[in-house]
Amino acid sequence: MQKIQSAGADQMNTSKGKLIIFEGINAAGKTSLIKRVLESRPDWLYVKGQGDKNTSWGRFARRHPSTFTLLLELLITNLKVVRPAIKAGKTVLHDRYFFSIMAFCTAKRWYNRLLGKIFWLVLIKPDMIFLVDVSTKKAIWRMNQEAANPFHNLYLLRPELIEDERTFLNQVLTQISEQIIVVWLDTTKQSRDDLARETLRVIGGVT
Repeated sequence: MQKIQSAGADQMNTSKGKLIIFEGINAAGKTSLIKRVLESRPDWLYVKGQGDKNTSWGRFARRHPSTFTLLLELLITNLKVVRPAIKAGKTVLHDRYFFSIMAFCTAKRWYNRLLGKIFWLVLIKPDMIFLVDVSTKKAIWRMNQEAANPFHNLYLLRPELIEDERTFLNQVLTQISEQIIVVWLDTTKQSRDDLARETLRVIGGVT
């Protein structure tokens, strides 16, 4: 674990349940880390953040990917899945959230930035953010090992986009750490088992 920045417990969501989100560049190891954590806490809820094949709105976003459709998918998931779970007292582990959408290169257009500001007003604010990172070299290696998909193909053709997204996420989450707890993790050298244990320990302090 690299560092933790927090505004203090008084800034945290006071609802019964908790929303914990995992952000980071592609192939950083977010999903694998969440799955390791859930092995110890199967009572916690996993939510896929982008292009969920199990929902009609996720499948639509996969077929027509854009900043708007991904934000719309996120909002619908908020309303139909996340909000009811939090009201029921569940801890929700959200794989990618608002910041990953806004970090993508096409989201930098002014109208997409405006869309982002509007959607952020109505989205549930997380209680804690894990920013999961990995070296660019390791990320490219992992993408080459996985099944091809349009997003990975784009990053493999333009690896500078990886650094752009990393810079954006670090800058934005450093700013937001004044209101929300942010935890930086690096999967380049640390094992996922060690990171999962540390993640459980940190989340345990807020649930």
